[in-house]
Amino acid sequence: LGQVTGEMDSKWRQLKSMVDIADSERFPELVLYPFMALIYVLICGPGLHHYLKKKGLAVYYPFGIIICSFSAVLVVWLMGVGLRFGGVFADHASIVHMDEEGKTETSFIKLSSPGREEMELEIPEGMLLLPVLPSSSDEPSGYLRDPERGLSISISGASESEEASGVGRLSVMPDEAFSEAYLEMSAASELREGERLQIELGYYDDRLSGSLKNDTGRDLYDVCILLFGRIISVGDLPAGESVELEGLRTVYGPAGSSVFSASYIVGPEEGSRDESRSSRQKRIALLSYYMEEMSLYYDRGAELIGFCDGGGQAESLLTDNGIENEGLTIVTASVEADMQDQYGSSRSVITGEPRVISGSYDAASNTISGTAATVLEYSLGTDLSLSSVRFNALSPEFAGLCDEEGRELQPFTGAVSIYNYVTGSYDIMDEGELSFSRNDIEPYLSPENAVMVRYIPDE
Repeated sequence: LGQVTGEMDSKWRQLKSMVDIADSERFPELVLYPFMALIYVLICGPGLHHYLKKKGLAVYYPFGIIICSFSAVLVVWLMGVGLRFGGVFADHASIVHMDEEGKTETSFIKLSSPGREEMELEIPEGMLLLPVLPSSSDEPSGYLRDPERGLSISISGASESEEASGVGRLSVMPDEAFSEAYLEMSAASELREGERLQIELGYYDDRLSGSLKNDTGRDLYDVCILLFGRIISVGDLPAGESVELEGLRTVYGPAGSSVFSASYIVGPEEGSRDESRSSRQKRIALLSYYMEEMSLYYDRGAELIGFCDGGGQAESLLTDNGIENEGLTIVTASVEADMQDQYGSSRSVITGEPRVISGSYDAASNTISGTAATVLEYSLGTDLSLSSVRFNALSPEFAGLCDEEGRELQPFTGAVSIYNYVTGSYDIMDEGELSFSRNDIEPYLSPENAVMVRYIPDE
C-alpha cells in the first residue's frame, strides 16, 4: 500500500482519460423512450377516453389517467433496471507486459458509487495500490483527503518500515453520491505453462518475415508490431492460433503523436453506434498512453501489442472484493528483431538523435518548423561498411490529421539537399529519390560516416 507522490496532476489527467469514458453498453435505447411517450399519450388521451365513453364509464376518466400515469412510471423504471448500478462499481484499464522472466501488470482503476457508501478494497500480498490525486496532500501518512471530489481515503495494513506491497486495506469514504476515486495498481507474477506470445521476427530492407503465435490464453484483437517508427498491423489473433508475418504491410507513423498512431492501429470507427465510439476511445487512450510512456518508436526495438477484454489481476482484485467492474487490457511483449540476412544487416539511424546544425527541429516528434530551412546531421555509425542508405517518409494515412491542440500534421514537402564533401556545396535531391547505393552516398559521407541534410519546406 502507498500513495502516489510527485507529478500527481499529470498522472491524474492521464489516468482519467483512460477510465473516465462512459460505458456505452449502459446507455438506454433512446428510441424506446419517445415510443413509450407516444403510446402513453395515445392511451391516456383518445384511447382511454374513447374506451370509457363506449362503456358508459366516462366519469371515471380522471381516475384512469392516474392509474395510467403510475403504470407508465413503473414501465419506465423497469426499462432502466439493467442500466443502473446497485452498488460500488469500477472501470479499469490494464497493461500486461510479458518477458522471459514473467509478466508485470499495471492497471488504472476508477471506483465510484451511486450513493455515499464506503468503498473498500482488500489488497493481497504482492500487489501495490496507489491512490492518485490531482494534487499533493498534507494529511498524515495513511490518510488522504481529496476535497475537490469529496473523498476521504484511508490506508492500513503496511507500516512505513515495511515494503510497499503487502496485505492491507484501502477505504474510500465519499462525501456525496457518484464521487470517484482513481487508483494505480501494479503487480508481478510468473508466467503459467504455455502462457506467452511466441514470435520470430525478421526485418531487413523493408521485408518482414517470421511468425507469431498467441499462447496467452486470451483472444487478442488489433494486434500490431511497432519497430523503429514502423507500424505493422497483424489484425485479430484468437487464442492458440498463429499467423505468418511475411507480406504484412508496413506504414511509417508520426513519432511525436501517439494518438494518431493509436488511432491507425485501432482502425476507423465502424458505424454510428455509441458502443463503437466509446470502445474505440478507450482503446486509443490506453494504447497512446503506453506508446508515449514507453517511447516505443525509436528506443526499444520491436514491440508486440494486442488488445483483449478484461482479465488480469485488476479484474480479479475487484471481483474478489465483490465490486462490479469492466475493463480493457493490452498485452505487450518486447521482441528481438533479426535485422539482417545473408547480405548484411540494417539499422535505424534515428534511434540516435540527429545533430541540429541550423534551424528548428524537435527530436521528440521528429518534426521541423514549416517556415525556415533546417540542417540536420545523421550519424550512420563507424562500425559497419555501408551498402545503402534510405530515407522513409511519413505514410500518407497520417497526412492532414489534427492533434488535440488543432495543429495539422503534414509529411515534409519541399527541397531536400545533402552536403557534398567533395564539392563543398549542397546537392539537391530529385523528388522521390529516397534510396542511395554505396557509390551514390560516398561523396556525402563525412570522415565519421555522417550525412548532413538540409530541408527547405514549401511555402
